[in-house]
Amino acid sequence: MSVGEILKVLPKLSANDLAQVFRLVYDLEAKHRMSGGQLTQLAEKLPLTQDSKEVSRLREEIGRGFYGTPS
Repeated sequence: MSVGEILKVLPKLSANDLAQVFRLVYDLEAKHRMSGGQLTQLAEKLPLTQDSKEVSRLREEIGRGFYGTPS
């Protein structure tokens, strides 16, 4: 099944099935650790960012990318 096909099916899922999909996606993202290069790119953006919300987002993303989510 292609990504396009999946995207067409998602809106047709029941609320329970859709919740399971979102949980799976969240868990996969939370467990994902980033490479050193990816973390460096984010870290280099941090001192250049003026927006406090973006700074918070970058810090969260760096933390998740470095530590992942404990099981």
